[in-house]
Amino acid sequence: MKKAIVWLVVLAVAGALGWMIYGRLNQTKAEKPKGGATPVVVTAVTRATVRDIQTFTGTLEPRQQFVVSPKTPGKLRR
Repeated sequence: MKKAIVWLVVLAVAGALGWMIYGRLNQTKAEKPKGGATPVVVTAVTRATVRDIQTFTGTLEPRQQFVVSPKTPGKLRR
């Protein structure tokens, strides 16, 4: 029993240490500036219509379905 507790503590400490190292590595990657100048195109401001049109494909499925059926068999004449 004591051995299992010791192993759980060791795994928890190793996990916490790994998480801290992972966070530091991601933080330093985000802070590094990308070298060189970025080319920019400058134009005059104009008024125009902005159209945001997108096409999607897929299948629509209802949340609920039900079947409509009569309680008595037969055909309706009128």
